[in-house]
Amino acid sequence: MTTVQDEKNRIAYLLQRDKITDKEIQKAYDDGLYKLKAVINSAFSLYSTDGVLVPTNLNRKVTKKDMLLLKEQFDKLPSDLELPEQSRVDYYLAMSQTSVSKLISATLGIALIGITMKLGKILRKNNKTAVLEEYRYQTERLDLTPKQAKKVRDKKKEITKDDYVFSDEKAKEYVPWLDRLWLNHDQTLNRIDNSINEMLKQGMRSQDIAEKMFPENAESMRKDNIPKAIREASNNVKRLARTEAARREDEMAEATFQATGVKQIKFVNEPGACKKCIPLQGGYPLDESPRIPKDTHPNCRCRRVPLKLEDETKPKINMDSATKDVTLIKQRLDWYLEDFKKETDIDVMETIKNGKFGDESNPYDDIKAKFIKYLLEQKGYTQLPKQVKEYSGTTVYRGIRPSSDGKVRPEDIDRHLKKGDMHISGALTSANGRGIYVTEFKLQADFYSTKGKVKDGKVFEYGISENANAIDINEANMILYKTNLTQYGTKYDINVDIIAIVSGNDIIKNGATLNILNRGAIEWKKETKTKSTE
Repeated sequence: MTTVQDEKNRIAYLLQRDKITDKEIQKAYDDGLYKLKAVINSAFSLYSTDGVLVPTNLNRKVTKKDMLLLKEQFDKLPSDLELPEQSRVDYYLAMSQTSVSKLISATLGIALIGITMKLGKILRKNNKTAVLEEYRYQTERLDLTPKQAKKVRDKKKEITKDDYVFSDEKAKEYVPWLDRLWLNHDQTLNRIDNSINEMLKQGMRSQDIAEKMFPENAESMRKDNIPKAIREASNNVKRLARTEAARREDEMAEATFQATGVKQIKFVNEPGACKKCIPLQGGYPLDESPRIPKDTHPNCRCRRVPLKLEDETKPKINMDSATKDVTLIKQRLDWYLEDFKKETDIDVMETIKNGKFGDESNPYDDIKAKFIKYLLEQKGYTQLPKQVKEYSGTTVYRGIRPSSDGKVRPEDIDRHLKKGDMHISGALTSANGRGIYVTEFKLQADFYSTKGKVKDGKVFEYGISENANAIDINEANMILYKTNLTQYGTKYDINVDIIAIVSGNDIIKNGATLNILNRGAIEWKKETKTKSTE
């Protein structure tokens, strides 16, 4: 049976495979950009007058000699064109007869067909690889009878097909990936045409091709240009490739789960999961579980893993509401400890006993850091802070110092808090546990940001959601003592943070100091001013 850790390893592999596909797609577009530039340079050489190309040069009828420009690109296409490309070739050939201007557009369209066909081969291969690898991955981990194995093999062949309609989609509403790819082709050609027409209105010179149509700083220019259009087309296809692969993998997994009688699954988040996917984490009956990407989003690399029978029959415990009931907290903690051990093969209680739970030499990746991260993900505490117009609860402040080497600025840390992965304090740094530290007193934040005569420290303002649950440090310590989680031998890192998370609290409060464990409880205003404490 597949474990959650197996699934996380699988996600890491898939992300690496996606990067390889991205490089193939990018190379196809980079090569294509060179071809498009060559077509435009050829057109300029043929039709410019005194070094300038204007619309009147291109409004005349097309001659046989003119058609050589198009023929050069047409001859590069394979002879066995399928319907999407053949219909566009026919359209471009007809369009090319109306004027020289349309001939240039048609030539660019045919050059772009060659690029899109190459992309189609990359995506088709990627889809096939996704299905075959997922088939092997699932069948190696689930015991299939010969009858079940045949059913899954037959389904594998269906899912590999370009026009396969997925079980969670309606046939009338579903748009196959190949249609999406050609739609991207059409949109890209329209943008290229528009860029050329805008340039022609002003009179196109040879230096305009290099400086305005194909600039090196394409992304920073306000006006549209061809590299920018190609860059966006490339990003669209990369997203399409990843989404289609994930969709087929999820469909292959669904077929295997159904064939083998899986009843319960667990939704597992990819690293840095978004605010839409984080709340989906947890267990579901198979027929009610979120599907990828329909119930998540394009580019999603979250996964579903079948739950073992003992997980399915485990008595249900209230895991969410804030509580001070020590018996319930112990039940929750036992469940988390057992589940964490299944995922990682780490016995937390044993590491606490032998003094290996916290490690000052490896403060952000010791065993406790791994367990805290696991708990935060289980509780959905890694979601992004909420941007608001007005704080719903208490206003708080955070003093931030730059890194010792000066490479990480306070603004970088603030931005990462709001929009990046969640980072918490390291080992042996505070008796209030690991988390995100803020204070209700601005003066206290000022003091921290300049501690040790540090220069360039800054104070940032945030809010705390009115719905956030806080536990007092003394209450957390009392519960801690009754759970055998106490880590003796240090006044720091005594595991009150674990108690706070498991008891369903978002914050540990110690006077004016708050240790925020649930990042989703933080609010911020876009217009909030930052105070420098130089």
